[in-house]
Amino acid sequence: MALSPRRVFKPHEPANRFIQSLNRYVVACGPRGESKTSTALFACLVYAKWQWQMADQDYDIIREKSGIWSVRLIKTFERIRSDFQNESDAEAFLFALKKKEPIRVATVRDTKTNLGATTVKGIKQWISENEGDYRGKKSAPDVLYYPSNKPFMEMNFIGCDSTSDMNRFQGMECAIVWFEEPAPAGDISTGVSDDVFGVVATCLRQPGIIRYRFQITMNPPDEEHWTIKKVKPLSHCEWIDFPKGSNTTLPAEYREENRRALEAAGRPDLIDRLVEGKVGPVQLGPKVTPEFGTAHITNIRPVPNPEKPIHLLWDFGRTPVCIITQVNYHWVFYYTLMGENVALEEHIERTVRPILRREFMGYDF
Repeated sequence: MALSPRRVFKPHEPANRFIQSLNRYVVACGPRGESKTSTALFACLVYAKWQWQMADQDYDIIREKSGIWSVRLIKTFERIRSDFQNESDAEAFLFALKKKEPIRVATVRDTKTNLGATTVKGIKQWISENEGDYRGKKSAPDVLYYPSNKPFMEMNFIGCDSTSDMNRFQGMECAIVWFEEPAPAGDISTGVSDDVFGVVATCLRQPGIIRYRFQITMNPPDEEHWTIKKVKPLSHCEWIDFPKGSNTTLPAEYREENRRALEAAGRPDLIDRLVEGKVGPVQLGPKVTPEFGTAHITNIRPVPNPEKPIHLLWDFGRTPVCIITQVNYHWVFYYTLMGENVALEEHIERTVRPILRREFMGYDF
């Protein structure tokens, strides 16, 4: 698959699955350097080119001459066509298909600056400024038309850090939405909220589109992130892991250099996510106790001292937390009890009191 004689994109197995997926939601999740951005770009190009060609050909001819990729999509088109209530609806659909507007893509990231510095930079490795029509600031363009003459794809770049950019979602009609790095990565990026996800999903309504696509490319998120909680469980979502080492063209020293740099920065959380490709917690902001580490954690269960009082530490709100502690030569933490979307009183009766009665009966508080 090539855009110019300069380079040829050869997708590895997970990338090929991502490009050919027919699910409405498709996620590529893996560490840095495994070709997620390039894969997502070519998925947009393959889909847009195929959709564009559909407008000029008879569907029976496509069935006879196309490969597996097109045949599967043609079957999808026939199913969708059979869902029309009457012939006029089908004719309106085909009329929109024949208008030959560029296939519209909304590419979304946390900030316009990060879009320009990472996503657009990666895209320009494949589509130069001579091959594509980039409009707006050179460092952070607003839109890309490809190819520059008679474009079949219009890719809009939208950051979520300003109201003016967010306003672009109003009235936007897209065939494809592409979220880049929606999960926060410490101080590197803030991520994209699930509220934005909900708003942008309603933009998948460009007329004449046979099959809409919402694709996400990301480093592994926190296990509580909305992509895992809300997107991954969807029946029409395909979650594709890009394991470490999927990109065999990447020099081995690249990963080791990243590891050493993050170790020097004291960021084991980012080593797990950006180098190893593992789902894990995210450290936001500076460490409150940077000296704390694994040496302060034990697998031996401490035994409470009945001669010392028990201290309960509280955090309130709809996610209440109670920490059961005791100062006994050392400050010992026995339990951290967190409720989710529950009132404090209910959390106390349902979770905190039963543990206090079972394990700390007779202690002073």
